[in-house]
Amino acid sequence: MSVDFKKTFIFLRDLFNKRKSISTPSFVFRAFISLAFLGGLLYSVPLDDIFKSIKNMDATYFFVAAIAVVISLLLRSVRWLILFPPLTKISLWSCFKINTLGLALNGLIPGRLGDFLRIGMATQKTELPYTVVISTVVIERLFDAFTLLLVIGSTSFLISDFRPSEEILVMNFTFHASDIFPLLSKLTYILVGCTALGFLLIHTKFQNLLLSLASRIKYRKEKTLNFLNNFFRNLESLKPTLFHKYNLLRILIYSFLTWGLIALCNYTISFGLPEFQITFAQALVMTALSTLAAFIPSVPGAWGVYESASLFALIAMGVDATHAQMLGYSILCHLCQYSTIIISGAFSVLTGTSTESFANIEE
Repeated sequence: MSVDFKKTFIFLRDLFNKRKSISTPSFVFRAFISLAFLGGLLYSVPLDDIFKSIKNMDATYFFVAAIAVVISLLLRSVRWLILFPPLTKISLWSCFKINTLGLALNGLIPGRLGDFLRIGMATQKTELPYTVVISTVVIERLFDAFTLLLVIGSTSFLISDFRPSEEILVMNFTFHASDIFPLLSKLTYILVGCTALGFLLIHTKFQNLLLSLASRIKYRKEKTLNFLNNFFRNLESLKPTLFHKYNLLRILIYSFLTWGLIALCNYTISFGLPEFQITFAQALVMTALSTLAAFIPSVPGAWGVYESASLFALIAMGVDATHAQMLGYSILCHLCQYSTIIISGAFSVLTGTSTESFANIEE
């Protein structure tokens, strides 16, 4: 199938214009944050030292690591497919192409446009109400957050000899481990509470309680009630899917496998650097912390933010390397994931992914 690049470009331009949340001040603010992080990193770690630390990288491990990223994208698509109601008209191959194109667009254009494109294309492909497709994306994000936070909260269990120094120096800022890491370990207990709350939302009595409380709110009462009603209605439509046989367990397993493969990507890259070594558990914790840090407002791809969080995690875990080696390693990990997603998204376009659907979907 030939690709109409002009039509695709016009579609993306119109989609960008529809996003009212994207404004020049917002983009400038996000760019400022990324530049601030990058500036802080380069101020504390000379650029020449970073290049020296990665110039002897064995490219073979970089490409092997990229394969792990592709497999993680495939598993992410399998998980998304499970979330759709039974007999939905969509294949794993379609899920993979829509998923990768959306992620690639998120990495190139500000405003999370990839999520809107993904919802629009899936709505057309499945012929489901777009609110149901939105619910599947929201549930995906919740499982991702749960998985990553659980990894961070379990740091002391994953790394048996985890003994962070009392003071951690990153970008000329001093952090006290005695304050930070106990807080991270408590995330596990917070997750238990969030999970319990999530299950309570499924029960009709709890839903009615929330609606009753919302009805007493004077400010934007109608909008709040409409939102809750739509949310609960969509949740009801997905209940048969979530609780069908072992779907909930399967989704959780795929979530851990997906992020485990990203950690494997980062772990594999460490083998390509002669003077840099970490354990898989350390790679897993670094992956979780850097991915969560990417939620901080920044430019597409979270450049600067990702590297800062990775550097902090590596220093905190006591990795035996210089700051330049750690930062060079973090950049390679980020570059491997980013480039693989962009190439996969381009592959989705070249193999005939259609972008005709979104124009008919109301915001």
